Amino acid sequence: MVQQTTIQVSRQTADIIRRLFPGFTYDQAIQILAVSSADEAKVTRILPFSVTANPLTRVEQTRNPGVDGKIISAHLHFPSGPSGLVDVRIMLNSSAGDTPVVPSIDDAFIALNDATLDVFDLNIKVGTADKIRVEWYNYDSGFSHTIPVEVIVERVVTTA
Repeated sequence: MVQQTTIQVSRQTADIIRRLFPGFTYDQAIQILAVSSADEAKVTRILPFSVTANPLTRVEQTRNPGVDGKIISAHLHFPSGPSGLVDVRIMLNSSAGDTPVVPSIDDAFIALNDATLDVFDLNIKVGTADKIRVEWYNYDSGFSHTIPVEVIVERVVTTA
């Protein structure tokens, strides 16, 4: 049997916990908060992708998220120079097959110049065995280009 103790919280705090953790006991909610606070550095992972695409080539880079969680955002930085000639897309490869992440449409790509594209609220589930792949297509016949991409993965915190 687990020893119990009493912790006094205000009614306002109790209401917040009930609203944030519906279906959980106070004990479970406090455990989740304690784990996420103590393990804060590991809750969010930033996966950097950066490959130089030579003229008229297709390149890709794949990374494993390393955690069970969700893709929460992606950031693509198009420096000045590509003039819309470098297509980029982010894909998720899981046991269900390939799923487009950014853009979220099959067979679509993004090509910009001198711009940063920040995509938030993606909430795409990923597992430790999944792969996140960024693909670059350089249609510029004269110059190589590097379009850095970051994918942000948030680990799902569960209690035993």
